[in-house]
Amino acid sequence: TGLLSPLNLGLFKDPQLPIESAAGLNASPQELSLVGNDGAAANLLITGVTEGFFDVLGLPLVLGPGFTHEDHAPSGQNAQVVGVLSHRIWTTLFGRDPAVVGKILRMVEIPTGIRVAGVAPPELDLPHGTDVWLSARINPRDFGHGLDAVLRARPGTPIHALRGPGDVLVREQAKTRPNR
Repeated sequence: TGLLSPLNLGLFKDPQLPIESAAGLNASPQELSLVGNDGAAANLLITGVTEGFFDVLGLPLVLGPGFTHEDHAPSGQNAQVVGVLSHRIWTTLFGRDPAVVGKILRMVEIPTGIRVAGVAPPELDLPHGTDVWLSARINPRDFGHGLDAVLRARPGTPIHALRGPGDVLVREQAKTRPNR
């Protein structure tokens, strides 16, 4: 829906809620161009994610350490962009080479390239077709919208108990952004 802001995402961390953890992802993934060693370009679907994205999903990476807290800290324009490859891209473009972790991928649109921090498990495809998840460097106090959320319920929480917190937040956002 793209109705959430980083500030809204922080509201899900209230210990009174039945939500154990929450993370955000860009509501609108972007297509960027990877430049191969031979100079040929390959289009990749890129999705920015907030800190804790892989933890919320409970899916450990197949390879690599993943993102650090520093990878998500807001910083200047020339900060190193960090990414986790989809298993599909790791297999098709990199031949399952474990040495890809730590390498810099040359991208047309990103002058510093993307440093590979890991490889996602094969069952992860959120949002569908994502090739690389980037560490989103956003200010947690930002009011700008454009995030979707993934949530992990506290153990033993019935489904009906999850409808309340999310519904209230989405209704409030809908009032401020009726055209979304």
